[in-house]
Amino acid sequence: MDTNEYLMQLQILEQQAGHFEEQLEVIDQQVEELKRLKKNLEDFQETKDTEVYSEFGKGIYFKSNINKNELLVDVGAKVLVPKTCEEVKKIIDEQIMKFEGIKPEIAHNIHGINLRLDEIVSKAQMEKETNNNQKDSAVKDKKNDNTKTKAKI
Repeated sequence: MDTNEYLMQLQILEQQAGHFEEQLEVIDQQVEELKRLKKNLEDFQETKDTEVYSEFGKGIYFKSNINKNELLVDVGAKVLVPKTCEEVKKIIDEQIMKFEGIKPEIAHNIHGINLRLDEIVSKAQMEKETNNNQKDSAVKDKKNDNTKTKAKI
């Protein structure tokens, strides 16, 4: 394999590793966001306020009464399902666990890529050393041939 092929393989693997690292960053951000959401929910449960200003749109707000017994959770396609605060906390915990469960798999993929990178670098170095040894041997053989030719003359 020539140097360009090794470089191409290294570049592809580095891109893959970068992609997996980006995924880990996104997962970490999602987990942090979910933890903040859970903390906000806990603070909400402890507040004694019964009214809140809700945004109507374009800087227009209205007063609304808080019903701490029921939250509406978007389950997709703008479908809202009533849930208690405890049910919402459980959903948040489950989402955090799912994200945390994905991280080891991604880390394993990154580790595998790093092993392949090391393997390619080692192969390239061995091939370079082999080529250098062959060149050195060829140079020595040529010198020996020249010396023999001079001795005959």
